[in-house]
Amino acid sequence: MEIDLEKTADRLFPLLSALVTPRPIALVTTISPNGRVNAAPFSFFNLLGTEPPIVGVCPGDRD
Repeated sequence: MEIDLEKTADRLFPLLSALVTPRPIALVTTISPNGRVNAAPFSFFNLLGTEPPIVGVCPGDRD
C-alpha cells in the first residue's frame, strides 16, 4: 500500500489511529542481508507520531 502524505495530510491522524485501535495483530516483516524473509505477529505496538508518521513495535522475550 502506498499513501501520498501530501494529498492526505488532513486525514493522516484518523488513518494512523485506525492502525492501532482496536488492538489488532500487526504482521511485521523483515529481510535478512542474505534475502531471507521473516514474518512475526506482534500485538504490542502503537502510534508514536503523525509528522512523520511513525508506528512503534516493541519486541520482547516472553520468559
